[in-house]
Amino acid sequence: AYGHVVEENRNLIVSGGLGFSILPVRFGMRPEILSIELGSA
Repeated sequence: AYGHVVEENRNLIVSGGLGFSILPVRFGMRPEILSIELGSA
């Protein structure tokens, strides 16, 4: 899953992250910066 995900009535934001294997890189994923603004309802 990637992006906005709703799981068990929870809103989650899943990023590509760094990933780890033998090398600490995740191939095919573009770098990103997430900006999340929270406000009261």
